[in-house]
Amino acid sequence: MSEFTKGEWKIINDDIIFGRCVGGCQLKEDTFMIAEVRGWGHLQYLGEDKAFNIQKANARLIATAPKLYDACRDFDQSFSKEGQIDISKINKARIKAQAALAKVEEKQ
Repeated sequence: MSEFTKGEWKIINDDIIFGRCVGGCQLKEDTFMIAEVRGWGHLQYLGEDKAFNIQKANARLIATAPKLYDACRDFDQSFSKEGQIDISKINKARIKAQAALAKVEEKQ
């Protein structure tokens, strides 16, 4: 599995995503920028307000990636190698997915 910055990611100034991780040679936990969302390409033709709203939506989606990953992983783990399904695990994964989707869709 590829490594990524675990934990909750937060949006600052509507378009910069930060996460917490162990930093540098000091090995202390700190906050680092993960991504900056910018409007390129087709956004320049949509008008400033619409472009800004799309950038904010993209930032919410990116910032929610760890929670969406957790929900997908939990869903996958609710199936045994023999194909048996653990309904309680599926329900827990669904609750995580719904919470993550609510953040992406601004229904938090």
